[in-house]
Amino acid sequence: MTTISLRIQGMTCGGCSSRIERRLASAPGVTSAKVDLASTIGEFTFDETKIDAAEIKRIIGVLGFVASDVK
Repeated sequence: MTTISLRIQGMTCGGCSSRIERRLASAPGVTSAKVDLASTIGEFTFDETKIDAAEIKRIIGVLGFVASDVK
């Protein structure tokens, strides 16, 4: 299992963060998805044999947000 933290831009309310959490939690290979609206940080734990970080970022993008690596 791998855990990544991503900065997510474009969230304006709790519904936004909940939407991202629900969508990623249902993605094959993702075991945990937690998004904090106040810090704009999402933390995702996943099985690298089923999904990768690029796909997680792509899914967030499809939802209308921008995800980037936390520096």
